[in-house]
Amino acid sequence: MLLVLGGVLFLASAPIAVITLVFGRQDRRLRKRGVTGEAVCLERIYRDASTPVYVSCRFSPGGSREVEATVASPRPAPRVGDSFTVVFDPADPAVAQSEDGLRHPFASVVTACSTAVLVAGLLLGGAGALYEL
Repeated sequence: MLLVLGGVLFLASAPIAVITLVFGRQDRRLRKRGVTGEAVCLERIYRDASTPVYVSCRFSPGGSREVEATVASPRPAPRVGDSFTVVFDPADPAVAQSEDGLRHPFASVVTACSTAVLVAGLLLGGAGALYEL
């Protein structure tokens, strides 16, 4: 029984842990070495009719050429033409996020929770395998 429960927990949490580790890598990189700049909203991208989820924006990193990026919408969402703060990677300015989006550690929380469930699954599975011997 423990072996089956451990296997189910492992199989349920492993994909979530891998996905959040991959997608959270960009946010960790921006928190570590990101530079702030002012961006102008070009377009609001909606999930439904009332909630802008992403914002297409343009900014000039270090006064150089303009870069366009799609970032998580800050709260409140800027209107087209409004400016807001972005954090970008100076080595690759197209890797950007709204400053507000980096304040919400959603990926880190999901990664921690799914990793805990993954470890619990491994421990339960290991205990179940030992118990069955």
